[in-house]
Amino acid sequence: MYNWHAVNTGKLAPEGWHVPSDAEWTELTNYLKGEGVAGDKLKELYNIHWNSSYAVATNETGFTALPGGHRGTNGIFNGIGSTGYWWSATGSDNLNAWLRRMNYNESNVKRDGSSYAIGLSVRCIKN
Repeated sequence: MYNWHAVNTGKLAPEGWHVPSDAEWTELTNYLKGEGVAGDKLKELYNIHWNSSYAVATNETGFTALPGGHRGTNGIFNGIGSTGYWWSATGSDNLNAWLRRMNYNESNVKRDGSSYAIGLSVRCIKN
């Protein structure tokens, strides 16, 4: 789990890789036929780590999204097993940045903004 300040340093990803921007996340969900169905195409097959037998996930992308939850500003972890969150490298205002969220019982990928201070997962993409 990383806060967005770590993401924003530009040093989080290994050489030749980067944390995707909000626009790159949107490009991915659009390619997968929209936010409404993209989650099932990104989640791990068989939902082994998700809190549900909701068995529509195909992982056809190989992304293998896992429900790591998030770390709140109070240091407490929440949502493990039910929700996955991933930062984008794009701030939405002076206190928040864009993220993507997937829930255990939904097919979609939600675009949300959240406080720089919370801890979320990061996925890197090749330059």
